[in-house]
Parts: sequence; structure tokens; C-alpha cells
Amino acid sequence: MKDHPSTWIVSGLTCREVAAGASDYLEGRVPIPTDLRIALHVASCAGCRAYFTHLALVRKVLTQLPPMYPSPIDRLRLRRRFAAHSAQ
Repeated sequence: MKDHPSTWIVSGLTCREVAAGASDYLEGRVPIPTDLRIALHVASCAGCRAYFTHLALVRKVLTQLPPMYPSPIDRLRLRRRFAAHSAQ
């Protein structure tokens, strides 16, 4: 992701910084000032806006997948492998 000086001057963040904080931003785990700076950057940067759109879509699809758990047999096999590995 390239950094666009005309964009980061406005928000104080580069595209790379925004991308690095994207998950925390979407989960609401950034301080309010940072949240505002990211929102400003995304509003003024088409590349980051597209990145956020794709990331949000992937996150939405992942939450709709059914949870997957190993079967009881597979859990037993995994426990045996871990035990054997730990004994070495």
C-alpha cells in the first residue's frame, strides 16, 4: 500500500499506519482521537477506503460461518500427539 502525502497530511496518518490499525478500528479498540484520524484518512483516501470495504466484508462473512470443532476422535488423537511430543 503506497502512502499518499496529500492524504496523510490531513489526517496525520500514512496508509500503512491506517492499514496496520484497521482491525482494531473496526472492532472499536482505538482511542477516540485515533478513531477520528483513521476515519478522516479513509474518507479522503480511495485506496484505504477500498481496503476497509474488503476487510469489513471478509469479517462479516467469517462471522456467518458455522463454528468448527474437532470431532471427539480427532480431539483424542490431538491429545495423544501433544502428549507424545511433550514426553520427548
